[in-house]
Amino acid sequence: LAGMATPGNPANEIGYKIQRAPLVNGQPGTFAQIATALANKTAFSDTTAAANSFS
Repeated sequence: LAGMATPGNPANEIGYKIQRAPLVNGQPGTFAQIATALANKTAFSDTTAAANSFS
């Protein structure tokens, strides 16, 4: 489970694109969109992330 939080509440906020990059030889690879979140959302949980991984 990976999570994120966003601060504030800007008036012109329309949403978020959530992206992930795989590790390639220890370096971040190409980012790809994995989800979207609506405006005024302050948290996102990714239950599909591999255990014990971070990039």
